[in-house]
Amino acid sequence: MVVLTMLMARITIIVIGMIQGVFAAKIVTGVVRDMKKSIFGNMGKLSISFFRSRQTGSLMTRVMSDADRVTGFFIDGCPCIFINGLTIIVSLCFMFSIKWQMTLMVLVVMPFVMLIGLKLRPRIWTQFGHRHRAERAVNSQVNDNLTGARVVKAFGQENRETNRFEKNNLRLRDAEMSIVGTQNLVRGSYSGIFEILNISVWLIGVYLIMVAHEIELGVMITFEGYIGQLQGPINFFSRVFHWWSDSMNSAQRMFEIIDSVPEIREAENPIELD
Repeated sequence: MVVLTMLMARITIIVIGMIQGVFAAKIVTGVVRDMKKSIFGNMGKLSISFFRSRQTGSLMTRVMSDADRVTGFFIDGCPCIFINGLTIIVSLCFMFSIKWQMTLMVLVVMPFVMLIGLKLRPRIWTQFGHRHRAERAVNSQVNDNLTGARVVKAFGQENRETNRFEKNNLRLRDAEMSIVGTQNLVRGSYSGIFEILNISVWLIGVYLIMVAHEIELGVMITFEGYIGQLQGPINFFSRVFHWWSDSMNSAQRMFEIIDSVPEIREAENPIELD
């Protein structure tokens, strides 16, 4: 019965995840399509001063790259949040049925795992902002050089433009490296906490087997198996804060254009001249 219950639980999680993924793909792609349409349509209504104060690459990034990042999170990330969250809940329920005392130790560790992500969230948000500005500079220069290729060649500025691009490209690389460094810090912290939890549970299990004689070795191995099932979801949640920050950072820039208003607004009921 336990094996059949585990099998049915896994099948249910997979089926629900597939159904949610299909619905998310249909809904999110439609929403992002409408957002792109709104951004592009609203840009056509804005005043010239709006375009003078912003780089072309920045606007291109908001329409294309930012929309793709929002789409990626809600299509790939949200279903995984549901599936991994449900996996954690089901595993904890089985662990409670085996030995609730050892399960409490697992629950004590969970808040520390969440605290790491919450503490590093401001840094992650700032780093994604730096990457956007570096990416904006690269896209702007590529656009300017492609549209103004005749001017660059006429004045023999190829080397100068290459050096400019190298500086912007290095800034983008440094921004990406800082994000990767924070991701490694979070992933290493999660892995360290998980290994400490694993060793602690083994120590308690050895005591319960050899001294207290409360459980058998097979029960301990089964309990450890459930802890092993928690490792994948915990590793996923160590990355989801970065994913969410990147997506919300992009969405904020998209809505900045959608919510912008032109300096000169047309009257709702204009007077028609003969």
